[in-house]
Amino acid sequence: MKKLIVLLLFVTGSIIAQAQNFDITDKDNKMSYSVATYDQREMILDGSQNETILGYSYGLIPVAYPLFNKTGQNFSDDFSDIVVSELMKENLNCQLIHTKYNMSKNEIINHLKDTKTDRYLLFTINSWRSDSHTAAMGGLKTTISYDITREVFNKNGNILHSKTIDGTEAPFKGGKKKIRDRNWESVQNKISILLHNE
Repeated sequence: MKKLIVLLLFVTGSIIAQAQNFDITDKDNKMSYSVATYDQREMILDGSQNETILGYSYGLIPVAYPLFNKTGQNFSDDFSDIVVSELMKENLNCQLIHTKYNMSKNEIINHLKDTKTDRYLLFTINSWRSDSHTAAMGGLKTTISYDITREVFNKNGNILHSKTIDGTEAPFKGGKKKIRDRNWESVQNKISILLHNE
């Protein structure tokens, strides 16, 4: 019985260690991937904004002006485009699945399974918000807050690994162009963290 317990502990410990060191773009990885991003931001779910929004800008008068994505695509599609681009840099075969915020998670996973790739990557944007306020000495001061979960599924739809990152970045000053640029620089940084063991 003691030997069995020791064996179980060893196996469990191995699984945990493998999960902690999981790196999607491992050098020996030759698998194919399907990618989907699921926009579950509160301001999208409650219908107050559409899926192209990045956040809000506030002037001296306390009125919120929405800041939209310059590409005109949904935030989730642009997010997935960057993921695919990063995977292709590793010479990995990948497919992009378009989603809508009002789809169910099971529906998205079924669409991923239809691609019949080796692995499915699902990124859920629980929160992404860029808030800009007019600073006392002029100009806009912006903070970016985020909460993103990345899940990896095998071809049967069983989850293999999950990772969530969240936080608020240090504020910065700049106009709308800089705000948009910094948002996408931040997106790329978060994707790199979620794809690699960082």
